[in-house]
Amino acid sequence: MKPVQHKTRSRAGAAIFVRGAHEVAHARTAERQVQFLAEIGHLFHASLDIAQVLEQVLIKSSEVLGESNCIFLREGDELRLAALHHPDPARAGQLRAFYSQNPARLGEGIVGCVAESGQPVCLSGLSPEDLSDLSSPAYRAFMAQSAPATFLAVPLVAGGQVIGVFCSASRVPGRRFTLDDLKLAQAIAERAAVAIENARLYRELQERLRQQTILYEASVALSSAASLNDVLNTLSRHLCLALNLTGVGVSLAALSRNRIVPTQVYDTSGLIAVLDEVTGELYQRLSTALEAASPAGQPGKPPVLALRADQPQISLEERALLEAFGAQALLVIPLVVRGESLGLLELCDSRAPRQFSAEETVLAQALAHQAAVALENVHLLESLQATYDELQESSRLKDEFIQNVSHELRTPLTFVKGYIELLREGAFGPLSDEAHHALNVVADKTGQIIRLVERIATLHLMTQQKLNLEPLDLNRLAQEAAERFRPVAEQAGLNLHLELTPAPAPVMGDPLQLPQVFDCLLENAIKFSPQGSWVALRVHSRPGVAWVEVEDNGIGIPPDKLDKVWTPFYQVEGHMKRRFGGAGVGLAVVKRVIQAHGGHVWANSQLGQGCTFGFALRRLDAGM
Repeated sequence: MKPVQHKTRSRAGAAIFVRGAHEVAHARTAERQVQFLAEIGHLFHASLDIAQVLEQVLIKSSEVLGESNCIFLREGDELRLAALHHPDPARAGQLRAFYSQNPARLGEGIVGCVAESGQPVCLSGLSPEDLSDLSSPAYRAFMAQSAPATFLAVPLVAGGQVIGVFCSASRVPGRRFTLDDLKLAQAIAERAAVAIENARLYRELQERLRQQTILYEASVALSSAASLNDVLNTLSRHLCLALNLTGVGVSLAALSRNRIVPTQVYDTSGLIAVLDEVTGELYQRLSTALEAASPAGQPGKPPVLALRADQPQISLEERALLEAFGAQALLVIPLVVRGESLGLLELCDSRAPRQFSAEETVLAQALAHQAAVALENVHLLESLQATYDELQESSRLKDEFIQNVSHELRTPLTFVKGYIELLREGAFGPLSDEAHHALNVVADKTGQIIRLVERIATLHLMTQQKLNLEPLDLNRLAQEAAERFRPVAEQAGLNLHLELTPAPAPVMGDPLQLPQVFDCLLENAIKFSPQGSWVALRVHSRPGVAWVEVEDNGIGIPPDKLDKVWTPFYQVEGHMKRRFGGAGVGLAVVKRVIQAHGGHVWANSQLGQGCTFGFALRRLDAGM
């Protein structure tokens, strides 16, 4: 019995030893896997350059899984190779070239089935014949001479969606993937999916920030655009940059049916082509296609027309529109402001068919709306400019007319005045008292006409000629004006008060124009003052400035009319013009002359309590 018991104990001990060795090996493997996962976790967190990180992770994966590893990422129904590691660089190049031309498709082959089902696949002991039911004919032909002995494919899942597949393969004889290998591959796939999704979100964030920056810059530029070319160049440049376009077309609506509107195409450098210059039919064809593409039953949704050269069931007309722009992809958006269509915006990509994303379409629509507003503003600005030019031309013609009329009137009025004086002096024989009285009336009215002509001429000259400045004393000018108008005031039954400064009030002035200012102010005050009242002429002075005020006790001016009395030919009320006469020129002359001297004017009044008009000039001792 003892030998038997000894053998039994030996076998039990051996079994325990083997089991312990397996457990130790398993523990060491688990430790290496934990260390490996920590290392690739560090790689994923070290950089946002996901392509470089994936390459490094695949290299590390070859140390614990198969010697050949790759990652496919899903793009629609296709799975494209995103990263690859193979021990043979030549073979790696062949694999990249093959998958570039033959992307895996969803539901086809091992990779496609894993991506569609979301379940991992682990195959061992494969032969070329075993590939017949697992892959496409192109893949079978490509892999016929180098089929892997064992193959593992695990889905990459992010947000509940399969975004790709992680694959590991080995041609080492006898190499079989275990359950631990599958778990490790799933752990790698899980971390890779998170990193890929984070990188995608980061890229999207960066792209949106870039687009929003371009949108802001475009908004600022469009808001200050002053011409049609500015708007179109700004719009096209920013759209090309924001959406990576090869060109932007603009078709503006015709202002009339008989006007041909060619479509202009721009890139970042400016205008590059003009389409349909002869008939202008392209705009109408695009409008018809856009209307046909508008969503039915959704009147509030802005219409867009998206065309791709590779889209199924594309019509001949749609293909012709693509060819007209030389584009592989075309997005047409209306330019609308306040419900009115100003034209169409065409986004072109001539490199390859592309699907414009919803975000790109929204950004393009936002820029289209801002461009439509800018176009309307430019149209309004051009209309205002045209109106302004017409007014300027009218003003020029008016000034020219005034100049010509005043010149033509001066000569005959001078002769009339001269002959009146000769008649009054008896040069043509003695006159009766009645004739003298009549001539005095004619002389007075002739003087009024001459003064009116001179003032109208002065209004014109103040914008055409320079002043002849010399030192003048406002006290002396005021005194001379008072002497000229004292007889007029007395005849009107008014008292004229003169108040001067104790010392001279020197200014630089035109000796012909400044006296006119005094005359206009005094004449205006006397005209509107009732009999028995008074008119005051005052000169004030302090260091740096001298000013003159003319105050009357007349009818006054409504406060809301004070700013208008300086306007040429303005009359406060029609009945006042009929009662007091005048052409509304005197105060306009005052303002023009004083402003030409670098001074300023003002008026104070209360209805029924008289007016005060004044002007101020810089004193000569203050410098010019």
